[in-house]
Amino acid sequence: MFPSILRNFLSTLFLIGLTLPSAVAQDKTNAAPIEAARQKAIGQYKQRQAIQGELNSFQEEVRNLKKSLATMTSMQADLKKQLAEVQKKLTEQETASTASSKKLSTATTAEKTAQTALEAAQKKLVAAKTASATAKKDADAKLAAVKASKESLAGIQKTTADLTTKSITAVQTLKQTAIKINEKDAVLKSSAKAENEHWKQVEKLHTEAGTWVSFAKEIAPMFQKRCLACHNEGKPRGQLKMDNYNVLLHGGESGALVDLEKPELSTLIAMIEDGSMPKDDDPLTQEQIATVTKWISMGARLDAGLNVTSPLIEIMPRPSYLTPPKEYPAPIPVNAIALHQDGIRVVTSGYHELLIWSTENGELTRRIPGVAERVYDLAFMGKSNLIAAATGTPGEVGEVKIFDINTGSMIKSLHVSAAIITGLDFSSDDTHLATCGADGAIHIFDTATWNKTLTIHDHGDWVNDIAWSPDGTKIASASRDKTSKVFDVKTGNNIMTFNGHNNVVTAITFLLKGEEIATGGDDRRLRIWKIADASEVRNVAGFGGAITSLKLLEDGKLLSAATDKKIRIHAAADHKIEKTLIGPTAELLSLDVVSSPLNVASGSLGGEVHMWSLDQDKPIRNWLAKPAPAPVVETPKPEATPDKKEDK
Repeated sequence: MFPSILRNFLSTLFLIGLTLPSAVAQDKTNAAPIEAARQKAIGQYKQRQAIQGELNSFQEEVRNLKKSLATMTSMQADLKKQLAEVQKKLTEQETASTASSKKLSTATTAEKTAQTALEAAQKKLVAAKTASATAKKDADAKLAAVKASKESLAGIQKTTADLTTKSITAVQTLKQTAIKINEKDAVLKSSAKAENEHWKQVEKLHTEAGTWVSFAKEIAPMFQKRCLACHNEGKPRGQLKMDNYNVLLHGGESGALVDLEKPELSTLIAMIEDGSMPKDDDPLTQEQIATVTKWISMGARLDAGLNVTSPLIEIMPRPSYLTPPKEYPAPIPVNAIALHQDGIRVVTSGYHELLIWSTENGELTRRIPGVAERVYDLAFMGKSNLIAAATGTPGEVGEVKIFDINTGSMIKSLHVSAAIITGLDFSSDDTHLATCGADGAIHIFDTATWNKTLTIHDHGDWVNDIAWSPDGTKIASASRDKTSKVFDVKTGNNIMTFNGHNNVVTAITFLLKGEEIATGGDDRRLRIWKIADASEVRNVAGFGGAITSLKLLEDGKLLSAATDKKIRIHAAADHKIEKTLIGPTAELLSLDVVSSPLNVASGSLGGEVHMWSLDQDKPIRNWLAKPAPAPVVETPKPEATPDKKEDK
């Protein structure tokens, strides 16, 4: 709209200009004002033209700006698009860069690995070249050896052929020799049998004539008493062992003891005649020397039917013991005591006998003689009437015997030893009996056959006490060597050794679960040990004397007896002293307990027997285990019958 108005305005001004001359001519009087007006108009025109030019310039600039704006808008759109593309590309490039970095890292690692492998390969190459050179040398040597072997093989094949021929001959000869050996062996056995028969005949004739010297009855007891102390398996002086017939014939450093061809030249005869045996002891009597000399001259034979490897003590006649006195002049120590399961009978140790007492009144009901001087331990076989006795005469013999207390008869002389038997215990199922003694040995017997099933030599001194585990798989021992040990009864292997007492250990028992044992001894301490690691888990003091016996109750509590004359009840949880029972006037040596009903019996050094009830502090009954003659009971006189007349 603005441009069309401007055009009309300009056209009007042009027409006015064309008419101005005629107007001037017509009216010269108005020329000045008109000129002025015209000049103003021209000036205005010029001004307008200038403005128009400026306006046009502005419009052009506006158009250019619009174009530029459009261009810039387009460019901006393009830039946005490009920016999006660049950003997308940048993201892709960053992702690619990350991947490349990973690849670079992997490649770098691979490069390093490859470099390492290359270096290793180079080393291997060098080694391979060296090995190749070595292998070549070796191959050359092998080829040379093969050649030599082939040449040798040819020689061997020839030799083999020769040997084959000789082998066939040798086999034939061997068969013939084997036949001869069998024939000779048969002749030898026949000869040995005949020799044995001749010796039996010699033994028979000598026996009938009263001149036979029995090794078992005469020689073995002599050797056992006078020689074995210095010539045993443990300490064979001069390397001479005399534990059994077989080893003593082998002799020692001085050679064989016996010369059967020239008996008078036998080393044994020379040594007992000149007094060099026994060494550092009184010589044998002339009668004993004559007996040994005669035995050797008769062939130094072992009695027919005896085992050459049996210990001397086992083939010797069982010892005969003194008959116990009818009454004891004084009480003797009650070393052993055992309660029968019926609770009404108790057995105590006596002098060469077992004494059976009534627990109800302390009366002596039976005496069982036929044992060694002292009884060291007693144990009933379950609820039966069979009792095992560990006995011994110090310095002479130890013996285990089984008796029936109902009849007083001996059921079995189970074991004999040169050392006293100090302890014994039946397994919980009564299928086995374990014994121990002053020789440091432990023996286990099957109670069905009474055969010995195991012997253990592990202690360096007396074994004082022994106990079975609740499950019957282990036994524990207490020893004078200051240790207690646990053994596997199948193998005899030592499972664990406890060394904490530092003094003689006299008593031992397993606790309820069989995982711990309790021990006591001369150190006056009750110690609880863990079998798994041999650790001491509890140590209970408070004893005024040595602990002599330990017994486990069904509720897990322990009973202990000590030489301070007291019995102590120990709590099941920590085994601390829960209660102390007093009453004996002498040191306590033995203790036993039965559970149904609960009965406890103890024996003392002074010969006292005490019966206890654990709910009381003092004994319920006591007596001296001293056989005495039955008291004389006078027959009461009948009362006088009143006279009938007097009645009237």
